[in-house]
Formats: sequence, structure tokens, C-alpha cells
Amino acid sequence: MAVQLYIDDSYKPGGVHVLAGYMARAEDWALFSRDWEELLPACYPNGNGKLRFKMSEMARRMDDVRMFANAIRKHLNYRVSIMMREDDLHNAIHRIWSPTSEILFGPEAYISNLLVRFFLSTIFEAVIGDHGGQGLLSPIDKIDIYFDKETAADWSLDQWEDMVKNKPEYVRDYIGGKPQFLDDEEFMPLQSADFLAWWIRRGYENGNEATILDETFGSKDDKVPKTTKGFNLMFDEDQITSNLIDLFKSASTLPAWTEIYDAKVKPRNGNTAMDVYGFEKRNHLLSYFKAKLKSLRTRR
Repeated sequence: MAVQLYIDDSYKPGGVHVLAGYMARAEDWALFSRDWEELLPACYPNGNGKLRFKMSEMARRMDDVRMFANAIRKHLNYRVSIMMREDDLHNAIHRIWSPTSEILFGPEAYISNLLVRFFLSTIFEAVIGDHGGQGLLSPIDKIDIYFDKETAADWSLDQWEDMVKNKPEYVRDYIGGKPQFLDDEEFMPLQSADFLAWWIRRGYENGNEATILDETFGSKDDKVPKTTKGFNLMFDEDQITSNLIDLFKSASTLPAWTEIYDAKVKPRNGNTAMDVYGFEKRNHLLSYFKAKLKSLRTRR
């Protein structure tokens, strides 16, 4: 049986990046989408006149947002989210060094792509460890994951098969098909993920994250129903550094012989150390490549 997890992102340049969404069974998503669609006339249309929910737009009309929140509470009862700060990523990058190799970052180093990779590397264990999604998962269930197509490039899943193969059997039993990147204007479950990701980012920025995760979404009304379970993870600087080193080693043709270190654990060896190639200096070049890749995918 398939359990579906829909994920979207929210971020501001230089700040915290969030991936978040809800997990439910297909039949619950169908009921949710029916009710959600009935509410869309309260939303702003896109450039082609199509109605869709965007929390960044609806923030101007918070009274209308409440009915969307109620639709989520009615049908969805399990949420997940993870976060990463840009400053922590930049600091982690500058901690990594090698005595033998120059470490080059390509477009996969974008925080959005890294966050997707880190999310996929941890999400299954996290859900299983959370009492099987607080009882949502049965022993025969598989988790299928769907991202908003703007969240990251689909080539961020290049190592998906290797990642699945290296998971323990008890984890592989719950992994469904290869994650897909979909259009959030066509798939309404992704609009609920947009809702949650925006609120969690805003809660972190305003220092009231606990209130957001308590599902009051900034409301002072103590009677707001709190029915959704789940968890929120933050990748700190140390965790990012460790994950990046693992990622670099796994991409090497001889991982066991690849010397890549964390300067916090093993200090650089003076002039023999070779650092990560200037991340900040490559931003404009990487932006160009990212735009070109996106253009090519759009034409396919």
C-alpha cells in the first residue's frame, strides 16, 4: 500500500531554507484535494488565470488562510520538515579540505539540491523511528515522495539507487518508487506543503516556531485544534560538514582512499592543504549553469 509524502520548500536568500510537507494515504489525499479545490476561488490566479494556493500571496489575506488551515487539519494528520541555514552551509564548506585533491563544487552544491539529498538520506529512518509515522505506516506500506518541481533539479536524485541499496533492509521495506518532481499548480497536495513550509520558515525567523508547529499558525486562539503529529529536523553546521564529506567520498572512484577532512576534527596541514574551490566566487557562474539546465529541461 502506498503512503504519499508531498514536499515543498520555502526560503529567503541568506536565511534558513525549509523543506516541509504532509504524509497521508492516497484516499485521504483525494478527499483533501476535493475540499481544497472548492476553496481555491479565494486565491490569486497565476499569469494564465489558473487559481492555485500560494502562501506567500495569501499572507496578505490571513482571514482567508484559516479555512485552508482547517482543510489541512480535517484530512491530514502527519507533517515532516527539515531546515538548513545558508550560513551553516557556507561555514561547513570552508571546514572541508584535502591534502591530495582540490574539491570542486558544481551546481549540486546549491542549498536546495543539498537539502533534497540530505532530506532523502534521513527521512525514512526519521519517520520509522517516529513510531512508524505515529501509527500511519503499516508493515506492508511504502512511502512515495513527491517534490514541487521548483524545489530542486531532478538530477539531485542521481545517487538515489545507491542510497536505497545502502539502507538497512528494515528501511528498504518502506521505500517506494523514485521521488518525482511535479507541478504544484496541478497537484493540490503540493499546495498544502507550500502552506506548511512557509509557516515553518516564518516561525523560525520570528522566533515563534513552537507556536507554528503547535498548529496555531500565529493565532492567539487557544481553541485552535491541534491534531497533526510529526517532527522538525535542523541540519546544523557539524551535520552538514559530515554529510558533505560523505557525499564527496561516495562520488569518488576510490572512496576508501579518498582523503577529505573536517578542519574542526583534523586541522589543515599548512601549505599542503587544498581547500574547497571558492564557493562565493562561483555563484554567478553556477547561477548561469542552473538557468541553462532549467531551460533545457523545459524544452524537453
